[in-house]
Amino acid sequence: MNVARDALKQVRQYLKDLQAVDSTLKPSDEVTGQEREAPFISLRQEWESSADPLQQQLAQVMRDFQPRLFVGGEADDVPEDN
Repeated sequence: MNVARDALKQVRQYLKDLQAVDSTLKPSDEVTGQEREAPFISLRQEWESSADPLQQQLAQVMRDFQPRLFVGGEADDVPEDN
């Protein structure tokens, strides 16, 4: 019973982690891409130094996708982001 409880606790934390990333990716009229990129980078850096292999893997995926995220907008001739 404790094994399942511990596993579910970890899954809940991963869900919170993914929700945190998701919140940085949603375009908004109130928050600019640069303002959303800052917490994205903070999460990635935190997870790169984590001992948790899943967080390390998420950080690598974030690093791979980051150059294509948070680009565009009025000054560029491309869609706003994502």
